[in-house]
Amino acid sequence: MIELIIGILILGCFFYGFWKLLQKISRTVRNSYEQYSYGKSTMDLAAQYELGANCEKSKNYEDAARWYQKAADGGYAQAQYSLGGLYFKGEGVEKDYNKAIELYRMAAENGNEDAKNALKNLGVEGV
Repeated sequence: MIELIIGILILGCFFYGFWKLLQKISRTVRNSYEQYSYGKSTMDLAAQYELGANCEKSKNYEDAARWYQKAADGGYAQAQYSLGGLYFKGEGVEKDYNKAIELYRMAAENGNEDAKNALKNLGVEGV
């Protein structure tokens, strides 16, 4: 009988420790995801841009626009240019040439050569 009680206690301790470990892993994963999704470091902005690019490649334009917007808000020039392209084509967002040009300008000001070329091709002055 005593062996059964000791066995149950050992098993209970094992499962309690395992449960605590799972909680710690869950908390770590959640914190990592939040930093990855909402951070503003250059690495985070690049990751957000890449998520948008992958969504755009799979023709999931609404999610692409959402991820590009996050990176563009942080000043990531390639995301500003790509988001401008979505506005220009009306993919995932309502077609808006003025918004596209505004985003192309921001990207060009941040050094994006593709945006500078797009503005020249559209005949926009002051590039």
